[in-house]
Amino acid sequence: MSAFFTAPSELSTLTWNVSGLSAATTLRYAVTGYSNSTRDCQGAPTGTVHWAGPGTLLQLTLSFGAGFYEVRFAEVDQAFGIVSLPLFRERHPEGRDPSFSIDAALTQASGVGSRPDFDSYRAQLIESMGRMGLASARERQSTGAVMAANGTMSEWPALNLAVRSEWAAAGVGVVDLSYGTADWMGAQRGASVVRNLSGFALSWRRIATTYPGETTPVLSPV
Repeated sequence: MSAFFTAPSELSTLTWNVSGLSAATTLRYAVTGYSNSTRDCQGAPTGTVHWAGPGTLLQLTLSFGAGFYEVRFAEVDQAFGIVSLPLFRERHPEGRDPSFSIDAALTQASGVGSRPDFDSYRAQLIESMGRMGLASARERQSTGAVMAANGTMSEWPALNLAVRSEWAAAGVGVVDLSYGTADWMGAQRGASVVRNLSGFALSWRRIATTYPGETTPVLSPV
């Protein structure tokens, strides 16, 4: 499900690209909230919207109270989420509570074996948590991925850079956790320690000074 982000009690225009339809048509829609009732929508909870045909956008203008909603189109059997929350900075101009943090690990959830469309879901999760006032999130990268050879630093993986950028756009700081070992450390399968303890310790210190652990928060887009 794709999601839209709106401000409570303000008219918002939801916009879609349309594919698979060859001619102008009218689509029926219904908006429901947590109670699965159409009364949760402040605008017209049910109705129709006209699409003018190929090359044009489908647009629906409604107003929502604070909360979470779904708009469903019957003819195409598709539903879209709506998050209606004010930006955190509007509710708390004094700033975020630094103790409000989570161990997100979205870099791992986005890795091998994840859903092909997880990147879009990840961006929506981050936007939601930024609006809720999250101060920081912890992400992960394996030591071997950034220091495969002793003393040789690799580029920070593109996935980590992308996730950090998404957190920054939502106004949330990131602490990157370097975990695990590399082959050159002499780790044995199943063992709790590595053979090259001094190199192991120095590698973490170098990673920490090469890749700053926290991003600079920026204002999130409206």
